[in-house]
Amino acid sequence: MLLKNGKIYSDGLIRKGIVLVNDGIIQSIVYEPISENYGNLCTQNKNGKEIDCQDKLILPGIIDVHTHLRDMEQSDKETFTTGSKAAAFSGITTVFTMPNTKPPAISSEIVKNWMNKARNKIFVDVGFIAGVPKEMNREEFEKMVNLGVFGFKIYPLNPLSGLDWTNPVNVQMLLSYSSNFQIFLIKKGKKFFKNSRKKVLTR
Repeated sequence: MLLKNGKIYSDGLIRKGIVLVNDGIIQSIVYEPISENYGNLCTQNKNGKEIDCQDKLILPGIIDVHTHLRDMEQSDKETFTTGSKAAAFSGITTVFTMPNTKPPAISSEIVKNWMNKARNKIFVDVGFIAGVPKEMNREEFEKMVNLGVFGFKIYPLNPLSGLDWTNPVNVQMLLSYSSNFQIFLIKKGKKFFKNSRKKVLTR
């Protein structure tokens, strides 16, 4: 698919250009194209589809790192379908969903069920943030990583799995797991783990 006659925002600049997308992946961007560029891109356009952007802005998709696609036992609040469809209509291409579901996503079994709930019901890419398993269970932690969770979130004041986050041993173990499995840690609040900002994402 070719997006032509658009103004592309990239690297802080707005420039006229053409975007070539094949199999859902941006394959090429040509700024200030000439007719020769257009001809070359046409030969690479797998499905032959072209969209005339009519001088409109072409922007990168937005990523929302904090959503609650609850489903399971809280579908009255939000579902994968309603949340991801709203995201798609808003120009959001990826969302990350939080683990304070019902039941909370703190075991590989629950995470697997959570992910299965999303199958064939989403309109954008969805990343899953899990809760830390009970008793800092390393085996469960690894199973959830292997399922494809993007990271783990802790709630210092209201822990999902009952862990005491004022206990430095729990914090040290979690940071060790994060390092071993090369996976993000996310927390609620701004001051907790303030000396470990390279390891912990804050909202």
